[in-house]
Amino acid sequence: MKKNYPIFSVTFFIVLIAFFFTLNVGTSYSQDKPTLSSGVAKVNITPKEKIPIGWHSGENKPNDGIHDEVFSRAIVFSNGVSKAAIISVDISGISNSAWEELTNRIEKETGIPQKYIMLCATHTHSGPAHNLAGYGKNTSPEVASYTVLLKDNIVKSVKDALSNLKPANIGAGKGECKMNINRRAPMAVGGLWLGKNPDGSCDHEVAVLKINDEKGNTEGLFINWPCHGTVMGPTSGGNLLTGDWLGATALFVEKEFANGIVVPVTAGASGDIDPIIGPHGTEYNDKRIHSDIFGILVGKEAIRVANEIGTTSINHINAAQRTVTLPGKKSYREMPELSFDDLQKIKPGSFTPSKDVLLRLSAIKVGNIIFAGISGEMFHEIGMNLKKQSPYTQTFILTHCNGSCGYIPTDKAYYEMSYEVAASVIMSGGEQAIMKNLIEMVNEL
Repeated sequence: MKKNYPIFSVTFFIVLIAFFFTLNVGTSYSQDKPTLSSGVAKVNITPKEKIPIGWHSGENKPNDGIHDEVFSRAIVFSNGVSKAAIISVDISGISNSAWEELTNRIEKETGIPQKYIMLCATHTHSGPAHNLAGYGKNTSPEVASYTVLLKDNIVKSVKDALSNLKPANIGAGKGECKMNINRRAPMAVGGLWLGKNPDGSCDHEVAVLKINDEKGNTEGLFINWPCHGTVMGPTSGGNLLTGDWLGATALFVEKEFANGIVVPVTAGASGDIDPIIGPHGTEYNDKRIHSDIFGILVGKEAIRVANEIGTTSINHINAAQRTVTLPGKKSYREMPELSFDDLQKIKPGSFTPSKDVLLRLSAIKVGNIIFAGISGEMFHEIGMNLKKQSPYTQTFILTHCNGSCGYIPTDKAYYEMSYEVAASVIMSGGEQAIMKNLIEMVNEL
């Protein structure tokens, strides 16, 4: 006998199937939907007591005053699963031991894994040198006290950025500023030393990351330009504490936006690049302080680039980190008996061996944007080659990142003596180690 099923029951069954199908589809879509959040923060790290600045870190010579306040600025990215932090600190350098202490503490207090952290010194020579970079054993009580507070404030900047997380869209772009110059200058007596070399190659790229909230309001910019933080030289700039061009750029751009954005600034590959003014050049015919001029010029270009950047939401965050052991050599600082002429006579391959040196390489990928970090003062040609070989158009090169191993010249630079080669504590080979490992790391992300 044929059974007749009620129309209501059949309809209900179809609706029930459709409901679960829609529910499953909706769940799958929500998992794939971009969910990037970002938070920014800055904490004032200006010492209340007078302490030696970077130029005079080996002397008991306190600064004569403060030209501009210095800060620790942080950006935190999160996709709900992974978190990453990029920190820019207006100080001269961060030692390997200080990096380890601070990143372990940040990981413990924020849950951001160590390899997802990029802790960068701006390398301002007129900022606090502190014992993170190596004030001598005769550290004053003022410096010791300041160092404790500095570490707390660096961690606080990350925690504050984490607490400011909100849905975000990001984008990146590039501009140009030609206020920097190759500093490996030919000497009349032969060889190269610190100076201005207009015939030498140089990287003028201003790289900019823009972070917008869901309404399109800019919350933060990240700026990277390859140039030493030495506009304010030890004599021409006075003995004033300042973030140099990096601090001036950040302060200028932050003031140009009405909503109080945060602008971390870092130095690109600039081991052999100086500002065209200071510390080994002529005075600028302007009544303003030199670092302010650079801040305005680099800042205006960064704002121009930022205004042209389109932003999008993404959900991919990944990171990698490697350490590479390089054969070491003695720096000229360890051989005070050598004169300038003696240094110029040193032949490649005849450098005095020393203990091995640890190089730390870091990479963070946010969407299709790469941040590549190097724990040293890398020559600009290495940075340009990294950007060229990177499979990602937007690749930021961050130096003085996650520790310090000093100068990293190109391999060919060792065949013509210069200040950076004489001061370096590594034998040739650093260039190849960086290129091989960082490109591998980026390709794996």
